[in-house]
Amino acid sequence: MSITLADAPDPVVAGTQLTYTAVVTNGGPSDATGVSTSFAIPANTSYVSGSVSGGGSCAGGPVVCTITGSMLPGTSRTVTIVVLVAPSAPEN
Repeated sequence: MSITLADAPDPVVAGTQLTYTAVVTNGGPSDATGVSTSFAIPANTSYVSGSVSGGGSCAGGPVVCTITGSMLPGTSRTVTIVVLVAPSAPEN
């Protein structure tokens, strides 16, 4: 299993939403079941929503996303997490 993580927009502006996209890939050689990912939410942000392509759910803080069913070798699923950046967040 591997994960590639990206964020958008970059840079993010205080008071707007930031989206994290994680591509979870099963490199094999076996089917993967019971797959989940955990994302720590950055300071000055709050969880808005999460989704998993092909089925699954996201909840909590840290956000845990569970992928339903099996992932065959060579397949990928996309996990999307949306957070709201606090209006008072310092700009970097």
